[in-house]
Amino acid sequence: MKNEVIKVVIRKKEGVEWEGEADNLSSTNEIGPFDILPEHAHFVGLVEQYIIVRVKGKEKKWEIDRGIISVIDNVVEAYLSY
Repeated sequence: MKNEVIKVVIRKKEGVEWEGEADNLSSTNEIGPFDILPEHAHFVGLVEQYIIVRVKGKEKKWEIDRGIISVIDNVVEAYLSY
């Protein structure tokens, strides 16, 4: 059965900023904007400018200088540095 949501954990130095299930996530890196959807391939990379998490039509946005994001087994973990 295909997953329709992804688990997302957004962390800052102080601890977990946000955690939950999301429809998708968007960010940008040196190549440009990209999206992470359910069942995304494993991925680790640097992100910059922003991370947007979408849940049931609503958006939560973090403005960032840089961060690291990983996707493993339908779990997205982002480590933000401001």
